[in-house]
Amino acid sequence: MGEHVQAQSSEGQSALVTATGR
Repeated sequence: MGEHVQAQSSEGQSALVTATGR
């Protein structure tokens, strides 16, 4: 999960975290 958030951190990690359910 961390790797995904890191990769999308530039785009919007918040959106990804919300999609994955934190």
